[in-house]
Amino acid sequence: MKSASIFQRHPFVITWWEGGGAVGETDEAKGREDNESTGYRNNAGKAQVVYVMIDPQRGWTRNVTSNDSAFENQVAWLDGPFGSPYRLEEYSTVVLFASGNGIFAQLPLLKDLASGLKASAIRTRRVKLVWQAESSNEQLQEWMHEILRDEQLDNDVLDICIHAPMSAEQLEAHQYLKNQKVYKKSRCVKIVYDVPDVEGYLQRELKDSKESTAVTVSGHGQLRHDVRRGVIQAEGHNVRLFELDYQPVYKNKHRGGTVV
Repeated sequence: MKSASIFQRHPFVITWWEGGGAVGETDEAKGREDNESTGYRNNAGKAQVVYVMIDPQRGWTRNVTSNDSAFENQVAWLDGPFGSPYRLEEYSTVVLFASGNGIFAQLPLLKDLASGLKASAIRTRRVKLVWQAESSNEQLQEWMHEILRDEQLDNDVLDICIHAPMSAEQLEAHQYLKNQKVYKKSRCVKIVYDVPDVEGYLQRELKDSKESTAVTVSGHGQLRHDVRRGVIQAEGHNVRLFELDYQPVYKNKHRGGTVV
């Protein structure tokens, strides 16, 4: 690891934490509505373990991600600012859109909302995550499992749709998927072998929503475009769009899609 990197600023994505509330959230920022009896956000800012995603570009970030031993016996200083604050718990419905590594930017929001739902400590009554996945890993699956392991959360409250588009060759190799694009993995999680129909998802979530709705997006350019267009077309609804600080950069030509 180059010693000069100590003088450089490296904007990483905080994607998970253990042993506390939202990372970097001060007592003032977390608000007075925190419920001491539930423990929701009582320990905000006191996380014992923090996971960050490094999206390698060039220079130090590429060096550190290509060297398995780069972090051995190293000390890292984690300091703010910690990005834009999103008070999603103030909205009745929250819809999260992600593609590729954008899931790592959405995961902290999903974790915080799920914690509030379990404690009945927030205004939000429904959370929908739509993720167009490129790949997954064991650590991400473990975090998802931790969020979902509370039996109080069913698909009326928390609904996760993981889209895994398949090529014509892949579909040919898996004949059973031609007539069945949706596989229900658990009570809250569905795997969809097609790209997401963003406008269809928004129309469905807004159809029965008479209160405020927050929509967040962290994804490739086409996904962001589709989300913006869907929000603009949501006339007559109280909708606010948040484009997260981290946006993955890559080309994606998938169009069309499925809603579940």
